[in-house]
Amino acid sequence: MIVSMLGSIATHLIVPSLPNLQREFAADYSTVQLLVSVFIIAFGATQIVAGALADAYGRRRMLLIGLLTFAIASGLCTLASTIDTLIAMRVVQGASGCFGIVLARAIMRDLSSSQDASRMLGYLAVGTSVGPMLAPLLGGLLYEALGWPGPFWFMAVFSMIAFAFAYRIIPETAPSAAGLATLRNIPGDFAALLRRGSFLLNASNICINTAMFYSFIIGGSLIASRDLGLKPAEYGLWFSMVAFGYAAGNYLSGHIGRRRSSNWMILTGSILVAACILIMVWLHLEQFRTPLTLFLPMAGATLASGLVMPNSLAGGLSVDIAKTGSASGLLGFMQFAAAAVFSAIAGHLVEQSTLHLLLLMLGIGVAGIFSAAMLVFCRFDIRPL
Repeated sequence: MIVSMLGSIATHLIVPSLPNLQREFAADYSTVQLLVSVFIIAFGATQIVAGALADAYGRRRMLLIGLLTFAIASGLCTLASTIDTLIAMRVVQGASGCFGIVLARAIMRDLSSSQDASRMLGYLAVGTSVGPMLAPLLGGLLYEALGWPGPFWFMAVFSMIAFAFAYRIIPETAPSAAGLATLRNIPGDFAALLRRGSFLLNASNICINTAMFYSFIIGGSLIASRDLGLKPAEYGLWFSMVAFGYAAGNYLSGHIGRRRSSNWMILTGSILVAACILIMVWLHLEQFRTPLTLFLPMAGATLASGLVMPNSLAGGLSVDIAKTGSASGLLGFMQFAAAAVFSAIAGHLVEQSTLHLLLLMLGIGVAGIFSAAMLVFCRFDIRPL
């Protein structure tokens, strides 16, 4: 759980410091924002190869290399004298930080049966959801205590603790490590996974729920400020309800994972996600526009999403046990690609009106029902002719 939290913490930890970093480096704000955006891009793009490298050279080895590289990059961030150098080190942070979540998922799948994997991935997601809840507050406190390098020092120390934990406790779980021969098979592995209907549908569920969540992240802050008059601190407090909902949903998924079919949990969660967003749209149309009517239905949607995500992850990782690392990386890449695309769409729509954003989210929720229903009722794989 510790290694899986690295990416979510590093993403959000510096957000409160961005205005101060603008002054520290005498840069415009659009440049300073790259410290977040390039991290997310590198974090998502590298996932497509992180899992394949783990299949080739072993989970434990690649996890340790990733954690050590992240720690070194974090230390170099504290020494940066220009904003360009700091941005470059954030790229290295993002590229190395993704090994934590990709390999944590793969290791859990290696050590668990398919049904147990859903339960364990649910508990894992509880840990990763702690980052968005606590990192902004912690980042602000670190800046006040240690200045702008404070959050980066914390990341360096945190990643070294994770490295020590992984080195001492985590075993090698890969079935085999065939080295370069396995890397040559990466295009074929990805093609084989993408020909499997079960993989595509599980990936679709993941991308849909991620798109819904990031659409709200991008649009919710503007709605809170423009429509509800909330200050940033007030928004952060209300948003913690949404993050807590996701953590609770993942815990619930883990708790009942042994007693319920994974696919039926995915369908149930997808229906509840769409229902919660429909309630949000109805409240908006009926002029019930308060923080509670915005954030409470969204917390319900993220709680329901917590039933979908770990089960879909387990399903995607279980398609071919020999390609678990590649599947984990490909799923992560597709997930962050969906986040990037729908973040851009949501940012455009919310500027036009709140209703446009809510209708986008409702459309995403309805698409999730169809994707989950196909997974339950249409058991098929796409095979080459």
